[in-house]
Amino acid sequence: MQDDELPVLAGVNIDFASGLYAGLSAARVRFDYTRSSAMATAYAGYARRLGRDWNVDAGVSAIRFNGLRNYDYHEVYAGAGVERLGMRISVSPHYFGVGGRTVYVELNGSRALTPEIDLVAHVGYLDPQARSDVKVGLSAAIEAWTVQLAWSATRFWPRA
Repeated sequence: MQDDELPVLAGVNIDFASGLYAGLSAARVRFDYTRSSAMATAYAGYARRLGRDWNVDAGVSAIRFNGLRNYDYHEVYAGAGVERLGMRISVSPHYFGVGGRTVYVELNGSRALTPEIDLVAHVGYLDPQARSDVKVGLSAAIEAWTVQLAWSATRFWPRA
């Protein structure tokens, strides 16, 4: 795989009227020190509205890497949101081959640009690895589908 190749990501999810949801996604990933691999993510959870604007969400996810099993991990998460702004906390007992517990805090938001297109943004922080990530993009609703084009970046912060 060449460094200038674009990653491939595909996913499908289903939401039930009861609030239950589940999904599966697959992506091609490349580690700096090894070959490319396939990554699969499966998740399931429950989301519920509280009043007109507020919502809560909780669930579990499992991430698996083809040929790199020591990087597999799972996590539990819970979050809350109001209108177009949400926060989630995820805890993993054995994150991404690190061997220790991690906590990830994220903030997600969107703003309607047109009835079909939203500006979307994300910022997150992973502790104790001192890693932050950001994403900014556009999300388009096309009938029952949502398509997103985004820029993202990750930064590791040196510990003192």
